[in-house]
Amino acid sequence: MPLPSPSSRSRLLITGASGYLGHRLVPLARQRADVLAVSRQAPHAEDGVEWLQADLTDDLRGLFEQYRPDAVIHAAAINPGVDDDNLGTNETMSARVAEAAKAIGARLVVVSSDMVYAGSSRAYADDAHPDPVNAYGESKAAAEAAALAGHDDVVYVRTSLIYGLEEIDRGTPEFDSKRRKLLITLKVAFQIATTAVITGAIRSVWRRSVSPGASLVPWTR
Repeated sequence: MPLPSPSSRSRLLITGASGYLGHRLVPLARQRADVLAVSRQAPHAEDGVEWLQADLTDDLRGLFEQYRPDAVIHAAAINPGVDDDNLGTNETMSARVAEAAKAIGARLVVVSSDMVYAGSSRAYADDAHPDPVNAYGESKAAAEAAALAGHDDVVYVRTSLIYGLEEIDRGTPEFDSKRRKLLITLKVAFQIATTAVITGAIRSVWRRSVSPGASLVPWTR
């Protein structure tokens, strides 16, 4: 089934555009929208995409005012095993992005994580209250709260673990060490499974950004 497209070509801003999920969203989005890809790394060269290097902890209102996106997908995050001392930055970035998106009336989609839950329940209702048990989950729950407090047209997407075998996925050393010990058949099966998760996450994020009437209901696979 094809992904839905906006009624007219929209302007879409994607944060974390060079990240594991973001770099897959960019080529999908550019087929249907004019894309500004924002990353903390050096800008890439890619046809049909405007790249910008930016620090999302700064005041972003000027940047958003200049580009004026119709929707914003906030996929940037500090992940566990990458910079554990600065996980609190997730809340700051979410607050800055929400503030800037609200100022120009752009819909905001926040990519979150099911790590906001403790995992003590076999299934969680959409309105279940977050109960994280680690610092990363706490940072993502705080990021959700910051976005909801700063914007009134926002939806968050709680994805499950997204992990693959690509070099771009830094992962945690412990997970990577275990992954390298798997048999080749298990590696292939694992790649197929994670590709399915990634595809599902991308489709959900895209639908939330272009479909009218997006709500505060989270999504998990």
